[in-house]
Amino acid sequence: MRADPIILLGAGGGTRELITLMRHAEYYSGGKVTWRIEGVLDDNGDLAGSVVAGVPVLGVLSDASRHAGAKFICGIANARDRAIRLKVAERMGFPDERWATFVHPQATVLDTAVLGPGVIIYPHAVVSSDARVGAHTLAYYGAVVHHDSVVGEGCCICAGVKIAGYVSIGRGCYLGMGATVRDRVRIGDAVLVGMGAAVVRDVRPGETVAGVPARPLHDSGSSALARRETRKR
Repeated sequence: MRADPIILLGAGGGTRELITLMRHAEYYSGGKVTWRIEGVLDDNGDLAGSVVAGVPVLGVLSDASRHAGAKFICGIANARDRAIRLKVAERMGFPDERWATFVHPQATVLDTAVLGPGVIIYPHAVVSSDARVGAHTLAYYGAVVHHDSVVGEGCCICAGVKIAGYVSIGRGCYLGMGATVRDRVRIGDAVLVGMGAAVVRDVRPGETVAGVPARPLHDSGSSALARRETRKR
């Protein structure tokens, strides 16, 4: 069985967790995996030569071009910079085929669902029928994306988030742990949804919402990402 080398981007907690999950997936599947972890790249050059969760740090992100045969996956996520995954992907500039997609064997992804490149689906997450998850999006433990919903690129869907059917979520959004989104709600680009929030109405690009029902805390709709995506449309 061919084993593609995979290099993880970022040396923080998200990457350490992902390394452990990938090892668990290998064990859970009886070693039947099509990848092997080759190393980590991180912008902190002082980390080069060190080890993260048993995996060597090979250099900085700009060294990625030296690894022509490898695929990449981003372990970086940050609620304070919710577009960080998109920024990393755009900075790397790789075609889709250079990005690995990881689905843990204890996750459920129905055969009519569509996952973009660089997507990570954690254990016990569910992506249901005809749902679409955009490139470089994370769906953490127990997250559910119900039928016919669309999650944009570079999002973080945190543990226990429940997204009902026919929901549309824009690019670069961060949905905090335990948040819920009612069916047919539209969430714009670069939105931050607070932990435990219940989103029952549409959310404008760049807003931060929290509470039950969720309401805007402040309007950051002038954010660079929100402006850029609005111009595209």
